[in-house]
Amino acid sequence: GFGIVMMTIGSIAVLFFSPESLAQILEIPQGTKFLTSMLPIAVTMCVSMSCTTANSISLEGKNLWILKSSPVSPKTIFNSKIAVNLLITIPAIFINGIIITIGIGLKLTDLLVLLAMPIAYAFFIAISGLIINLKLPKLEWTTEVTVIKQSAAVLVSMLIGMVILFIPAILIFTVPINPLIINGIAIVVVALLSMLLYRYLTTKGEQLFSAL
Repeated sequence: GFGIVMMTIGSIAVLFFSPESLAQILEIPQGTKFLTSMLPIAVTMCVSMSCTTANSISLEGKNLWILKSSPVSPKTIFNSKIAVNLLITIPAIFINGIIITIGIGLKLTDLLVLLAMPIAYAFFIAISGLIINLKLPKLEWTTEVTVIKQSAAVLVSMLIGMVILFIPAILIFTVPINPLIINGIAIVVVALLSMLLYRYLTTKGEQLFSAL
């Protein structure tokens, strides 16, 4: 959850710096021209670092049999683990989005993108992280730190989140299209990917869970 801490610190800092200063600190080319377009990506990057589902299965460890034998469906178990991740990220997105808007004075369209983009990625990270953990479980461990910081599932989840996020960031600086359009397309694409991954999770994912 350190990404949420970083997001909050950064949002509060916005209240004390001018847009020009922020562009310089963040090393954004062409100054404030791309600042409002990069803010959603900066917030989303913090969200992508806050994936609790990538180790939620592994943390069950040797007690996983208790969860598997409980009178609830795998889908309910998956939803609860996704909900924990969303409970951490989505309220923080709204709170920090309001703080950033107050600090910079964003337009309504910029505010909507600032909220929609990290929310879309929050769902994507939560669902994909759970699938990755089902694919790469680490059920034998001595301390939780091993699972949280050193497991393959966590590493792969973070890398996928970063790659998916860097694509619109690169396009903003290389393609002569309105950055709002690029961010809007990214939101739609990630939302569709999340829907496909959730369908996979509730079908193939249940089989992977039963096989553990």
